[in-house]
Amino acid sequence: MNILKDVLSLPTAPFHEEFVSDYVSKFCKKLNVSLRKDKYGNLIAHYKLGQAKQPVILTAHMDHPGFEIAAVKNGRLCTGILGGIKPEYFDGAKVCIMTSGGIIKGKVAGKLGNKKWHGKHIFEIKAKNGYKAKSGNFGWYDIPPFRISGGLLYTKGADNLVSAAALLELLHYLKRNKIAADVRCLFTRAEEVGFIGCVAFSKSVQLPRNAPIIVLECSSASAGGVKIGSGPVLRVGDKMSCFTPEIDCWLKSISNDLAKKNKKFKFQRALLSGGTCEASVWTINGRKVGGLAFPLGNYHNNGRKNYAPEFISISDYKLMQKLLVQIIRAGNYKEAIKKTGAGIFKNYRDWVSKLC
Repeated sequence: MNILKDVLSLPTAPFHEEFVSDYVSKFCKKLNVSLRKDKYGNLIAHYKLGQAKQPVILTAHMDHPGFEIAAVKNGRLCTGILGGIKPEYFDGAKVCIMTSGGIIKGKVAGKLGNKKWHGKHIFEIKAKNGYKAKSGNFGWYDIPPFRISGGLLYTKGADNLVSAAALLELLHYLKRNKIAADVRCLFTRAEEVGFIGCVAFSKSVQLPRNAPIIVLECSSASAGGVKIGSGPVLRVGDKMSCFTPEIDCWLKSISNDLAKKNKKFKFQRALLSGGTCEASVWTINGRKVGGLAFPLGNYHNNGRKNYAPEFISISDYKLMQKLLVQIIRAGNYKEAIKKTGAGIFKNYRDWVSKLC
């Protein structure tokens, strides 16, 4: 669990993913895995060994909803929300602020009139060491980054650092076991404010056209009608769109085969229309896209009555690792689709000819 704990402990917010980005860069360098950064700050790691059955692209974003210090006036920290934080929960919340001198803590003291920042209300934060904060500093809810209880992992921001950690775990496994594969892991920025990094990357960088793109996410379990602890979710679509049917069939086939071989493996399949993810960006761009998700509690730190830790199941995280390895080892998705239903037709082929 060291990689997961490390990543979840990193500060992040939309446009402020530098701590996560640095960790990914150092991790890949230590593994001797190729890594490059585009001009927008997205990262893409490329693991290639031997003759792979097909290239696969896996992607996760590095940010989580937070806030930014918009201005400092007479010791007042004027703050704007970045991402899907509920304003009514943010008002009065205890928060952490990353400054050049380290983390300082404060409390949200209410809205500053009707003033707005990027279309959202500006809040004031009061902090004992507020003088250390500057315009452009960012922050997050003051919630412990890593706590395990009753088989659940509670954190300040699972969405989507859990998925980023899962990709690093996968790279570590592939490298350690010298698995023949051709895998690109894409780590994007500013997803929580409109898929900014993903949109920029999709317009500027060429990826293999024959490679399926699998987007990893954390998605609200309650909104999607799935259960935390019942396995990773094969996400057939989101609030905006349905993903590629061929890739959905391929992922389902892989998952069913894995469940037959491993009785402990379980998975779920659902639309998950509680939110929109980067898979819709790739779908709109005409790519072959699939989605995987960790069922998430307290989506965007929004509890029943106040802000709260996000949480996932440790079991779901471990099962997702098994599924990712199986996806990498699976055959070409086009060949898998051809086999779908072929056995049923073969069994009844002669009967059909008699009817004709």
